[in-house]
Amino acid sequence: MSTPAEVERRPRDVPQRDGGHFVLSNSSTNPLGATRSPPAPFPRLREGFAEAFLWLSVLAWATWFGGTLYQMVVVVPMWHSGAPESVRWFFQATNYNQTIFDFFGPPFMALRTAPVAIALALSWRSPRDRRLLGAALLLILAAIVYTIYYVYPINDPLFYQACADCSDERVIALCDRWILADRLRFLGVSIAFVLILRCFRRR
Repeated sequence: MSTPAEVERRPRDVPQRDGGHFVLSNSSTNPLGATRSPPAPFPRLREGFAEAFLWLSVLAWATWFGGTLYQMVVVVPMWHSGAPESVRWFFQATNYNQTIFDFFGPPFMALRTAPVAIALALSWRSPRDRRLLGAALLLILAAIVYTIYYVYPINDPLFYQACADCSDERVIALCDRWILADRLRFLGVSIAFVLILRCFRRR
């Protein structure tokens, strides 16, 4: 025979109407007959991974922000301030075109973007995180497309060819175009960085 405690632990049957008759239904279903959703698997583990990739996103884009700001304030004036002569000297006499890929370039684009995408996927159930990280990822992807299809075509004659066959007017025009494009890109990705920080602060 069952003890009173065992009887108490058993799910209770609840009478429900089926057509013109009453039927017994287990209490694990709601009055409409739909079963309760099981708890999400490993929610704490998923939350831990989301926070870890959010940390990586903050660190990755903080280094980008600092490096880009340094280039804007220190490096760019070295070749822009005395254009066109300074452009030809800087890109011919220095190894800038090699060392720049120690920090910028397509591999670093992927490494900085991947943690944001993974954090978004892991935080998808949170509407707030989904909005912030989703908007940040869209801005970052837009900046990558903008860089590849607009900024890189300016880099070719300006950086790699050092404007060797360009007139002085052409050199100055390329400098001004590149700086404007770089500022617009910096603005867009900085907004994305702020969105990532806002998501990070509420953790």
